[in-house]
Amino acid sequence: MVEKVVKSRVIQIDSQETCDLITSKPMYQASPVIVYFTAAWCKPSMEMNPLFEEQAMIFKDALFLSVDVDDAMVR
Repeated sequence: MVEKVVKSRVIQIDSQETCDLITSKPMYQASPVIVYFTAAWCKPSMEMNPLFEEQAMIFKDALFLSVDVDDAMVR
């Protein structure tokens, strides 16, 4: 059986600089932005990952960002 590998459309954000860089790209200027705040220790948050990935595949005109609150660097 062959499994199809699907590339994620969810962009991982680890800093304010990364967020600014991604959202300033012309291709995303008019796109709605959906941000998912998550944490590795939060089981409900981890269980939502597949749903968020699925929504990103459905709504291709939107920009889907994921922020792990423990990994993101805030300055």
